[in-house]
Amino acid sequence: MRFKTNIIAGLVTVIVAVAAFVLMGSLLSPEAEHALSFSPPESALFPAATAETIMPDTVDESTPQYESELPESAASSGLAEVRDIHITADRVWVATPGGLIQTDGNGTYYRVIETAKGLEPKSITEIVDLPGRTLFAADHACYEYLGPDVFRRVELPLVPPITFCHAFDSLSYIAGYENGVFKYTPEVPVLLKDDILVTALAFSSDGLWVGTEGDGLWRLDGHKWQRRFMHPDTGAFDFVTALAYRWPHLMVGTPDGVYRYDGGKWEMYYGQDSTFPGGQVTALAFANHRWYIGTVEHGLWTLLDSTFAPVEELAGSAITCIKVFRNDVYVGTEDAGVYVHRAGRWQQLYQIDGMPEIPRTLLTLM
Repeated sequence: MRFKTNIIAGLVTVIVAVAAFVLMGSLLSPEAEHALSFSPPESALFPAATAETIMPDTVDESTPQYESELPESAASSGLAEVRDIHITADRVWVATPGGLIQTDGNGTYYRVIETAKGLEPKSITEIVDLPGRTLFAADHACYEYLGPDVFRRVELPLVPPITFCHAFDSLSYIAGYENGVFKYTPEVPVLLKDDILVTALAFSSDGLWVGTEGDGLWRLDGHKWQRRFMHPDTGAFDFVTALAYRWPHLMVGTPDGVYRYDGGKWEMYYGQDSTFPGGQVTALAFANHRWYIGTVEHGLWTLLDSTFAPVEELAGSAITCIKVFRNDVYVGTEDAGVYVHRAGRWQQLYQIDGMPEIPRTLLTLM
């Protein structure tokens, strides 16, 4: 009798469990969605295929630690002020006073490195691109990124501040500094020109162009240096703020405006005779058949043939740098983070004010 009772009790338990399962299934069906208040986990905000979201329930002291939310205002934390940008095939690095931002090219994934082993990320001022190596310059030394929040100082003859660095191959490169221009080879650094405060470098079909702060515009034709002037204003290039070359034109930025040189004559762009308003030029780049010109007072402008046009999305921003990767144009600003021009439109690479309070995403290292 007791055996039969146990069988009946067991059958009742199974029937109750099946009924509960069927009931839950009906509640979770599309027809019953109105009956539930369902909030997806925060990890669902990011696709798991390309990133690992760090959301530990308990803290393991042996692993790197990440804060669970971004500042309410990136502007007040220093994240909106862009010092430099470096783009690779799978990520974008942004140096800011608030930390080193690591994101993908679409701004879908991001994290802010505020503290790290071996380097204070908030002190990074430049990101130097060498073949196969990305160096982060700060505190009069360069560092490599080894992994999550770990940097290592590298023993290379590159001493910040570095104005410009151009690599010829995996072993040789030219860099500009506040005390001159150096060429680095496997044998020994070669001083190409000293006693000038270098602000910009550009390579053209006829040599190396060097802009300075107060020492004019120079060109090295491979054998000798020659200081370049524009008549009748021989002081126009005393202070050069940006240089860029795209055959057949050399573009020269100054505190007053921009100049274009075609190898035979100079054109001046600013003032009453130009649609370009002038002011201090901070960055120059060429992409998508046009020039991009960054300024302090008047935002970003484009120059197509001889026609200037303002970029309305950046009309009120002071431009700090312009970088081109493939057909995309990345523009750093002093107070609005990074904008990218892609597929014919401008958009912020990452949100500045009111960033969502979501766990930061650690990009998979390639």
